[in-house]
Amino acid sequence: MPTPNPATFLALALTLLATPAAADWAAYADRDDACLVVHELESGREFVSNPERCNEPRRPYSTFKIANALLGLETGLLADADSVMRYNAARYPAEDWWPAGWDRHQPLRRAINMSAVPLFRQLAADIGPARMQAFLRDIDYGNADIGGEADAFWLTEDLRISAVEQVEFLARLATGRLAVSDESVAAIRDALAREVPPGVVLYTKTGSGRIEGDATDGFLGWQVGWVERAGGIMVFAWWAEAKDYDVMREERRAFVEMLT
Repeated sequence: MPTPNPATFLALALTLLATPAAADWAAYADRDDACLVVHELESGREFVSNPERCNEPRRPYSTFKIANALLGLETGLLADADSVMRYNAARYPAEDWWPAGWDRHQPLRRAINMSAVPLFRQLAADIGPARMQAFLRDIDYGNADIGGEADAFWLTEDLRISAVEQVEFLARLATGRLAVSDESVAAIRDALAREVPPGVVLYTKTGSGRIEGDATDGFLGWQVGWVERAGGIMVFAWWAEAKDYDVMREERRAFVEMLT
């Protein structure tokens, strides 16, 4: 996907899908602690806030659950968005900091919405490294590096993907051009979808964790996905860095409001 000249940022932001808050995207253009990539599929118009940073490989954190779930569907470990993901208490004992629901069986649609880490770690373990490695190469997902812990490589190891690559991956998913079955695409769309407001459907996933290589307490937060409305499909990938997790989470919430 070509990167637009920085001089075109504001014009693109103002025209993309004629979204009421689109002009606010230009506020990201001069930031080094955030990245926004937006691509309108029908027209090809796009906005890349900071080409250097938006092409920088980052840990995907829980945005990887989209790819993980797709392979679970492709291998038959999951049948659809209502398939129950099993919690393995022996392998992943509950921890005090876990959100409610992580330590129990959940259907895919709920597990991906609550970002239930132990359920997706178990899914990755069931898939196995050979199938996982082959799949990530087939779908051209980031650097496709699954070295390290076979059930946590997207959280603690060397898997990396840039915001530009996230948009390329999601654009292929949203338009049925990914190397997966139509049934798997339908199931993941079903699991991710929420209507906000009526007539506008948002398919999205969050992710967050420590900033790679940061010796301090800095956090990286992702929001990726696509928006479908009468005007077409807009694919996006956003991330921001912050020393305080709650500050990052609030900015992420505000970004989602801008989308809809």
